[in-house]
Amino acid sequence: MFWPGDPVNRALALACRQKLRLEKAQREREQLWAEIERAEREKDGPRVVELIRAKQLLDRKLREAGRP
Repeated sequence: MFWPGDPVNRALALACRQKLRLEKAQREREQLWAEIERAEREKDGPRVVELIRAKQLLDRKLREAGRP
């Protein structure tokens, strides 16, 4: 990279990557909530079940990463 200042160390780069992954997972979680609500309004039971399972897996992933 070609900019002045301190070079990025490996630990900082890994921390930034982890933060980006967590933010992406949180956006996915919000999107799943919106889809669950839409499926509930449309009375689409099988879709609600599918979305809730996907959200549970994502929640587990977030907990393992240290985020509620």
